[in-house]
Amino acid sequence: MHSKKRLDLSGFKLRTLLSVTQAINNNASKEELLAFFPKLLGENLHIGKILLYTNNNGWHCEIAYNVNESQTGINIEEHLLSYTNICMTHKSNIEALMQFDLLIPVYHKQKALAYLLLGDLDEERIEVSPLIKHYTFIQTLANIIMVAIENKILYKENLEQVAVSRELELASKVQKMLFPSVLPNTENFKCAVHYKPHQLIGGDYYDVIMTDKDECVFCIADVSGKGISASLIMSNFQAALRVLLPYIHSLPELLFALNKGVFENTKGEKFVTLFIARYNTKSREMEYVNAGHIPPLFYANNKISFLEDGGIMLGAFYELPELTVGKVNVPIHSSLFCYTDGLLELENEKGEPFGIENTCESFAKNTDLLPNQIVDNIFADAENFRGNNSYNDDLTLFACRF
Repeated sequence: MHSKKRLDLSGFKLRTLLSVTQAINNNASKEELLAFFPKLLGENLHIGKILLYTNNNGWHCEIAYNVNESQTGINIEEHLLSYTNICMTHKSNIEALMQFDLLIPVYHKQKALAYLLLGDLDEERIEVSPLIKHYTFIQTLANIIMVAIENKILYKENLEQVAVSRELELASKVQKMLFPSVLPNTENFKCAVHYKPHQLIGGDYYDVIMTDKDECVFCIADVSGKGISASLIMSNFQAALRVLLPYIHSLPELLFALNKGVFENTKGEKFVTLFIARYNTKSREMEYVNAGHIPPLFYANNKISFLEDGGIMLGAFYELPELTVGKVNVPIHSSLFCYTDGLLELENEKGEPFGIENTCESFAKNTDLLPNQIVDNIFADAENFRGNNSYNDDLTLFACRF
């Protein structure tokens, strides 16, 4: 009789594990998998009390079977996290755990997935508690179910990450379309750029716009921050600049309008540094405004100077203070190097920044070269400087040869 009972019980446990495995293979939901606990443990194995806490972005009580509200007030961090192995709890010195008899921690790859607390309702019965008889089976069942749920969560997160990556790749392609596809390369004016976003998309911006056959406007800008938010502000800024430029010839007036747009869109929480210049290839005159940007390096007559005239960054205040317009006569064979703070802040393995001194030295070695050679050589110097250290910001190097 006892042999038949044991055989029936073994068959039940085998069928149960098979049923759970089939449910997992059929992609059963988290709720469907958790429903096995009260049904199998409570109804079939006659476990009196079941309390299950799971860890998914914080600890949550998922099942409270035959457990009153006063018995669910367990502080996971304080009462349970120290337990890594199955143990009896009725002799615990923690009152909340004394309400139960058995604790089964469920771990996967050193992460606590769940804590299963079980207890008898009838403490006076003579026969062996079902907790004692079935604890190894219950532990196996709990591990199978909770690891399956964890794998479902990880799989979903992975799918979401893949979707986000695809969206970012698409955003990166769209952002690249906002930059000039071809830069000027004439006898009077040549440009080149090296653009490296910190992530797939970034908050740096550069542009060259021919306003007529003898005149062009070029700029470099840097939105505070990086990543998606910075790229959205940058895209909006680029669109505003291109829309306003044909109608506003004055650089200060153009910047006043752009400043209001940035402030209204970001409510003063973000700002844009900008260097913008208008160059006439016939008169060889260049006027510029530097709105809080790192001063570009201008090489002419064997001397390097900083183009600093302008004012404060855009977007910090609704009304932009008065701006100073810088004017430069551009001799033949002059060159200009503009860049964003990603170059200055690039650190080597000792934590030392590339800085303005290295930037000036690198530019000084390359002033007589073509723009593409200037940006390539300065980028190579920066690469050699950083060694194996990673970039911590967007990086844009923009050079002109007049």
